[in-house]
Amino acid sequence: MADLLEKLWPAFVSEVTEQLDNVELLLARSGAAESVDVNQLFRNFHTIKGNCSMIGFTSMETIAHRSEDILAAMRNGEISMTDDVIDMLLDAIIRLKKQFQHANESRANPPQDDELVEKLSAFVATQLGGDQAEAKPQQSEEEQLKLLQGLLASAKMAVPSLVLGLDAAAKPNQVEAAVSTMIKAADAVGFKALSHSLKHFIEVIHSTHADKPRQLLALAAEIFDDIGFICDEHEIDLDRLIWVLSIAKENWPPLM
Repeated sequence: MADLLEKLWPAFVSEVTEQLDNVELLLARSGAAESVDVNQLFRNFHTIKGNCSMIGFTSMETIAHRSEDILAAMRNGEISMTDDVIDMLLDAIIRLKKQFQHANESRANPPQDDELVEKLSAFVATQLGGDQAEAKPQQSEEEQLKLLQGLLASAKMAVPSLVLGLDAAAKPNQVEAAVSTMIKAADAVGFKALSHSLKHFIEVIHSTHADKPRQLLALAAEIFDDIGFICDEHEIDLDRLIWVLSIAKENWPPLM
């Protein structure tokens, strides 16, 4: 285990340092709460969580996960970004930096800030109606698995259409037909952020905005991140879909 930690350590330090600095800059430079890039923050905290989990630093992973929960609720339209939330996320990133410094010196899981963890957890519970998180799962594990499999099956068909939709010559109605199945599957599983991004993609592809290519590209990247996040959370091996996503990202159409 010690040998493995030594091999992973340089990449871990580099990645987490970059993500922590990025989050702090995003929060500190925001002139107003509504100007904060929630999607970028979500990706940053998700990356921090994943790296800390890989190393076994559960205290850092927990704070990153609780912060990610707040941002996930924002992406779903369930919580609004406010100055108080910015302060809370700054508290989280300051604590993560202190924990990271401790970990960097000791190569051991740093002490947990139980008060902050409780504060972050309580905020989400309060904003979402207390026991909503416990009341939500109505489906059995088998039913949930079937819905997830349905979502991934629809994603395998919809992703190529999304990529084609980035081409100026794409036919919007054909893209919408392929993507609509994925929207229904995302709604069935309760992935509101993914469903919202897909619906927005369809709206934009039917539009005549001058900035349409850039909007579509940003939405496609957001959708791909959502799919990857879902599979990470549920430990699903995407196999061919991951390959399709990687090829798509490497071959984005040029933006005029």
